[in-house]
Amino acid sequence: MSDRNNSKLVMDSLIKLHRYIKKEKYAGWDPYDWYLSPLSKKLPKFVNFLMIQFGLYSPINFRPFFGIRKHLSNKGFAIFAQAYILSKNIIKGDIEKEFEHSIKYLLKTLEKNKLSTKRGIAWNSHYFKFVGTVRPDNPDIVGTTEALKAFSMAYSVYGYEKYKKICDKTVNSLLTEFVSEYNDEIYFKYTPDDIGRIIYNASALGLSGLSYYLKYVDGEKDITDEIISIGSRVTKFLLKNQKNSGVWDYSYNIFNKTTYTQIDYHQ
Repeated sequence: MSDRNNSKLVMDSLIKLHRYIKKEKYAGWDPYDWYLSPLSKKLPKFVNFLMIQFGLYSPINFRPFFGIRKHLSNKGFAIFAQAYILSKNIIKGDIEKEFEHSIKYLLKTLEKNKLSTKRGIAWNSHYFKFVGTVRPDNPDIVGTTEALKAFSMAYSVYGYEKYKKICDKTVNSLLTEFVSEYNDEIYFKYTPDDIGRIIYNASALGLSGLSYYLKYVDGEKDITDEIISIGSRVTKFLLKNQKNSGVWDYSYNIFNKTTYTQIDYHQ
């Protein structure tokens, strides 16, 4: 197949996906959204746990049958925005205006959905209460870092000062409210009020978001130096806790010294 045919195939695929996303109005299901079913309120805890696992691994989507509707996710908005920005170099013709409109809409929605923190702004990624401190009114590392990536990329493309200010405030939250220390090592927490639980992929996500900021946003030197200092220590922390097989545990409980292993996409 020629390069021209390959390019057309990629563009047609992107446009087809774009049409589907627009038709669905950016809404979708979450792998762990069982608690949105009215039935979950009538079932004991252990049955709900089993239903979450069933929803996660079942090849058949049972959600409509149990009254679980599609919802909107800040994580989804942020990743859509990143993808549309990356697609700007590929999409040509009349469809460009639609992609441009989607970028602006997604970023505007993200800006509207931000949560104020003590030191800046952040985002939640879960639109339903899940476990522990993960709930809609509480920011988390997933929604926050994906939004930071989206606005950092957008600033590099459009140069809007508003996007830079959003990035600056997000970085301030990450460096002050998501960073914690244990045994002279530092890591990123899943939520600002997460206590006693180290989730390794949360630190990887924190590093990922800050790396986008360093790459795309011209931050103040003192902030850049702080990012590099903290980022270096978090990187060493992750390397230290990687197993010889190459994987990481999912989490470690500081209080009872227990480890939880979950080998899946979190790696």
